Amino acid sequence: MRGLISPEEGPLKARGANIVGNIFYCSDGYLAVDSYGYWAYKGEKRELLAEGKAERGENAPHMDNFLQAVRSRKREQLNAEVAVNALASNFVHLANISYRLGRKLTWDAQKERFTGDSQADAMLTRHYRAPYIVPEKV
Repeated sequence: MRGLISPEEGPLKARGANIVGNIFYCSDGYLAVDSYGYWAYKGEKRELLAEGKAERGENAPHMDNFLQAVRSRKREQLNAEVAVNALASNFVHLANISYRLGRKLTWDAQKERFTGDSQADAMLTRHYRAPYIVPEKV
């Protein structure tokens, strides 16, 4: 957790004041990722299947690319379109909503809404305080 002292877990090690990374648990193993690389393990013996190191520590190349494009104001310099990155980050938000509600949800990608679940749909945005309101269509 950012800003909180947290324990090391799996291959995610302390590299400074805290640990920032993700562990994805799968049916037959797990994948650990942080700004230094990734590690994929399989089975109860936690056999290391694959690993890869990031080119640099905490300033990963994708962040450098994004900042360079922001500074130059040239969208064509981006390695990936903003919409692709937004869609990728949606998965994390959708999983978080499912976790908070404690149930499986079905997502309709065309409508960008949950199927038949108004409670989950309500968690897709926040209630804004006037005058700081984000319009429905941006």
